[in-house]
Amino acid sequence: MRCGAFSLLFLVVCLCAVMFQLGNARPSEEFRPRERQVIAELASRILAITMNSGNNSPYDQIPMTASKRNAELINSLLGIPKAMSEAGK
Repeated sequence: MRCGAFSLLFLVVCLCAVMFQLGNARPSEEFRPRERQVIAELASRILAITMNSGNNSPYDQIPMTASKRNAELINSLLGIPKAMSEAGK
C-alpha cells in the first residue's frame, strides 16, 4: 500500500512539473505534442494505480462505463414514470 501511495505521489508531482514548467502555467492549446503525450501517459498511470489500489471502497464496484443515456439518467433521478417519458417522445 505504501509503495502505491508513494508512486501515486511521484506521478502527481511529475504531472505538476510538466504542466507548470518554470512556474508558468500554459493553456492546453500551447502544449507541444510530446508534452501532451507525457501528460496523457501520466494520467493513465495514475488512473491505473487508483483503480488497482486494493481499497475495498463501495465506489470500486461502480463500473466506469455509462450504459444509460442522459435522458434515462435524468428520468430515473427525478422519478418520472416511464409512461410520461414515453408520451413525450
